[in-house]
Amino acid sequence: MHTLVHAAAARDAGARAVVVGTAITHPTTITTWFREAVTAR
Repeated sequence: MHTLVHAAAARDAGARAVVVGTAITHPTTITTWFREAVTAR
């Protein structure tokens, strides 16, 4: 996954987990963005 849209689309398609791309430079912030994108649905 490289964007919040990708993660949200995967969640909408029934995924229970996603793997975020390898270039995370600020993991706490970016993880929060992805968590919020997939749990808000």
